[in-house]
This record gives sequence, structure tokens and C-alpha cells, in this order.
Amino acid sequence: MKLFNRSFLLLLAATFFYMLSLSMGNPIIAGFAGELGGSGVVMGIAGGILNICSLCCRPLAGNAVDHYDRRKLAMLGLGAMIMSNAGYCFCKVPICLILFRLLNGAGFAVSSITLSTSVGASLPPERIGSGMGIYGMVQAVSMAFAPSIALWVSDMWGYRIAFAVSGAFALTAFVIIFLQGKGAEKQDLLSSQHVKKQFIAREVLPTALVVMLVTLPYSALSAFIATFAANRALSINVGLYFPLYAIFLIAFRVVFSRFFDRWKYSRFVLICAPAAAASLVVVNFMNGLAVMAAAALLMALGYGVLVSVSQANGIRKVSISHQGTANSTYYIGLDLGLAGGPILAGFFYTHLGSQYMFLALAAVPLLAYGVLAVKGKSL
Repeated sequence: MKLFNRSFLLLLAATFFYMLSLSMGNPIIAGFAGELGGSGVVMGIAGGILNICSLCCRPLAGNAVDHYDRRKLAMLGLGAMIMSNAGYCFCKVPICLILFRLLNGAGFAVSSITLSTSVGASLPPERIGSGMGIYGMVQAVSMAFAPSIALWVSDMWGYRIAFAVSGAFALTAFVIIFLQGKGAEKQDLLSSQHVKKQFIAREVLPTALVVMLVTLPYSALSAFIATFAANRALSINVGLYFPLYAIFLIAFRVVFSRFFDRWKYSRFVLICAPAAAASLVVVNFMNGLAVMAAAALLMALGYGVLVSVSQANGIRKVSISHQGTANSTYYIGLDLGLAGGPILAGFFYTHLGSQYMFLALAAVPLLAYGVLAVKGKSL
């Protein structure tokens, strides 16, 4: 089986568009809630409720992916994302927005697990590391550019048009999955009919913990880099951080391509965890674009590379009939990191101030060494 087979390429395209849709909503949802009359608390709820809902849905979604037709589940999840974005366009009050945000979170949970499991199933076993690395890169690129698209469209034509564009991206992903056809799913589905149901892959829990530990500082930095720059009165366009991150991640994907299927996962942890910590230290001394670029480079190595190889590592630890549950467990670690990072950063910001916030956060990814010490090379 070739790495770049038809199924893999179509799944990459669908992933790119559904992640564009998801990531467009994140930077504008709180502002839209405020425009509808929501208080600061309601704005915060609108911003965070998607990840909370997604986290709650993951175990059920992962189990469903192991037992039911993945193509139909992907279309169900993407359909929920399309409906939620359409709903945003007609919301008049904040509570309506929050309800559609819940639907969006459920759709994201189902779509992400289904598509990532389908990607793993489309790859030759000896190329899973390389394939999942490409998959992670596609997600990172869409996540890096979507906020800029959302902010530009909302500034030009308003929030409702921005959500309409977001819905169009989700619809594009839906059409791609629809056109993919059935075929490849049948054998996997038949082999999983008699599989015992489980909601968490215990073998993947240490990997999910590592993912959480490197995602916490990434999401914290993403949420507070603009505030940090403002407090320091830095004349830097911090919006460039995310495109720079995406560019460096692509570069690392090329550099490490030969090692994704050769190196043990523990070696990536040894290299990437301190890189994520170093990124936060560099940000603390940021005084210009060059230093910010260095921070983006280190975070691309520390977070971007490690989460990609972590997903491949999780898939390798289970049989093909439990890959949905393995992906669900991986995404639980990712969700906890994405949701907890801004909270942890806010705590440090309140009690330590902006001058020590990122230095304190730098210790978090190094805790992955503790997981490595306990699990050893079996990680």
C-alpha cells in the first residue's frame, strides 16, 4: 500500500477544511456573544463550552468509531458542525449561541476521532509515523491560518458572514467524505462487530498524559501572548506567531520525516519536551520579531512534532479494532491541555504577574520526563 493513496489524500483534504471551520470560530465566538448582549462570563462560557462538550463526548465517540461505519459517523459529525455554524448566523440571544456551540463540540468530537482513525487505517503499518506526521501538519497549518481568515472576514462583513464561511468549509469536508465512497471500511467494520466495548484505551493513557503536558503550555502561550506583549508595551505583531509556527512545523516535518517510523517514541519525548519549555523561556525575554520567531520554532519542535508522533504511538499500541478508542484517549489528553492551559496561565498571571508567568509554565512540559521515568522505553 502506498503512503499517498487516494483515501489518504481525500482524508487529508477533509481534515484541512473541517479544521479551518473549527478554528475560525475560536477567535470570534466570544466577541459575537458580547455583540448579542452577553456578559463577560457568558463570553467566557461561549468560548470554552465547545472543548468541555468535546471532552465529554470523546469516550462515546471513540467507542462508536470502533463499532460503526466510520464514513457515516464522519458525515454525522461534519453535519453537526455545518448545522451549528448555520445556527450561529441566526442567533439573536447568547443562550442560543451556547446551545449551537454544544452541537459544534459534539460534532468536533465525532469528526476528529473518525477522521484520524480513518487516516490511520488508510496507511501501511510501517508508515504510520510518517502518515500521522503529515496529518498533524495539515491540522497545524489550517489552525494557524484560520484565525486570520475569521478576523478578516468578521472585520469586513461581520460575525454572521464569518460563521457562514466557516460552515462552507465544514460543508466542503462533508462533500469530500461523501465522494470518498464506502469500500475500505467494510472489512474493519466486520472485524469489530464482536469486539468488547471499551471507552478508554489504558495502553494509551501515558501517551495522552504526555500530550496534555506539552499542550498546556502551547494553549497557554496562544491565549496570553497578546496580553504579554501589551503589558510589556512591545511593538510586535503577535499575530505573526501562528503562521511562523506553521512554517517551522512544515520544516520540521521535512527534517524528521525519515525518523518518524524509526525512532522510539521515548526519544521524541527526550528532545521535544525541553524544546517546549525553552520556547516559554524565550518568550519571557521577547523584545522583537526575531525572538518571537525563535519561540515559534522551539514550540513547533516541542509541541507540533510531539503531538503528531504521540497520535501515531497511540495507534500502534492497540489492535486495528480499537483504534477509535485509542484516538479518543489521545484526544482526551489534547482537550485537557487545550482547556487547562489558559486556566493555568491565568492563575500564574494573577499570582506571579506577566514577568514570571511563562517561566513558571516552562516547568510543565518537563514533567513528561516523569512519565518517561515511570514507563521507560515501553512508553
